[in-house]
Amino acid sequence: MKELYIDGMIEKTEFLSRAADYQNQLDELSIQQDRCRTPSQAAQEIRGKIDSFQEGYKNLDRKHRQELWQRLILRIEIEGRPRPNSGESYSNFKVTFA
Repeated sequence: MKELYIDGMIEKTEFLSRAADYQNQLDELSIQQDRCRTPSQAAQEIRGKIDSFQEGYKNLDRKHRQELWQRLILRIEIEGRPRPNSGESYSNFKVTFA
C-alpha cells in the first residue's frame, strides 16, 4: 500500500484511511489472540475442574453421591451377563446420560 501511495496511485486520504482500517483489524486480531488459550492452558484448566469435582465428590455423603448419579445417568443397558460366580465383569453395556 505504501508503494501505491509513493507511486501516486492512491491519494493521501485513501492511504491514511486504509492504514487506519488495517491497524484496527490488527488490533482486533491481537485482542482475539490474547483471549485464545494454548492447548496446555486448556488442559490445565480442565485438570483443575476435574480435581475440583473429585474433591467435591469425596466430600459428598452416600445419599448425595447417589442423587448425583441419578441425575446424571438416564439409563444403563447391559447385553449379556457373566456366568454366575465366575468373577467375570459385565463387559458389554451402554450408558445414556440425562
